[in-house]
Amino acid sequence: MNLNNKIFNNILVKHKKFLQLSLIFFLIFIVTVVSYYLGILYSLETKFSDLRFKIRGVLKPSGEIVIVAIDENSLETLGRWPWDRNVLAKGIENIYKVGARIVALDILFPEHSNLNSDTKLSVAFKKGDTVISSHFERRQINTIKKVKDEQVFVQQVVEEPVYPIEVLKKNAVVGFTNIYPDKDGVPRKITLTKKHNGDIYFSFDKTIAETYKKGISENIPQNFLINYYGPSGTYTKYSFLLTMYESFPDFIKDKMKDKIVLIGSMATAAYDHYPTPFQETYPGVELHANVIENILNKTYLLQFNKSLYIVLLYILSVGIMILFYKISPITVVITTILGSVLYYFFTVIIFIKLN
Repeated sequence: MNLNNKIFNNILVKHKKFLQLSLIFFLIFIVTVVSYYLGILYSLETKFSDLRFKIRGVLKPSGEIVIVAIDENSLETLGRWPWDRNVLAKGIENIYKVGARIVALDILFPEHSNLNSDTKLSVAFKKGDTVISSHFERRQINTIKKVKDEQVFVQQVVEEPVYPIEVLKKNAVVGFTNIYPDKDGVPRKITLTKKHNGDIYFSFDKTIAETYKKGISENIPQNFLINYYGPSGTYTKYSFLLTMYESFPDFIKDKMKDKIVLIGSMATAAYDHYPTPFQETYPGVELHANVIENILNKTYLLQFNKSLYIVLLYILSVGIMILFYKISPITVVITTILGSVLYYFFTVIIFIKLN
């Protein structure tokens, strides 16, 4: 028994450093994994993710999407928003005249204006494949329920779809435009389908892509990370004001023929702006352009399998532990920093080359 204890103590003394390092790195590994699954490291990862976009730079879009902007020039000439729907009707008819495949309006129409204007806009929708917006609205319902002979005041948050008015809905396809940003306000993920009370709803972007190319979204994840192509101005853009002229310039005709034309607000005072990896205020209509581009050309961002990520993390942890055991602490620090930098640039390369 004493001999066994002596052998055991000798092993402990001989491998004390290794055992200490094993315990330290095991604890670090466990803390890291738990932090990863709880999302504690997510905010740090998103910053590094945003930096990858800036390192990569701007991508050239396919040219299948054109934006017609409700911008400052339009508002100055045509008046404050909302305009009479006759104005939108005229613009849409002129866009279809030059051969646009789809006109999609990132505009909500939940209320009637006047019968004449609503009817004219509905007629304009029939000129081609028109897509318009709906959205899911969250509201609080206060009710009183009876629990064990006592009345209890209950507050409940419900989500309900809000559709365009029927006269417009009947001549267009509808898709929800809800965007769900991360905690820092940046929209990084998009939802293409949504279940509500047993029904399935399709997003504005999925609806446009499917109308443009039937079956294009069948093998695409219904939730994916957005691959932003660049800052505002990356997509071909024209002022809505130009659509008021019966005769478009030839260069605009060529750009719109057989294309998806998105109409939406880009005025700086508009509410529909979000921060993105490229800039602090990015118009919602351009965000939709990116998502549609991602669907049509399958350029959305792919995500590592979590289990694979944990295995890689474990291998790295063991590797670093062996380094600590074999070389001096200062060399380990330098190697770890260098390895971290090289690892990040490896992620940049697979981001650029493989999305």
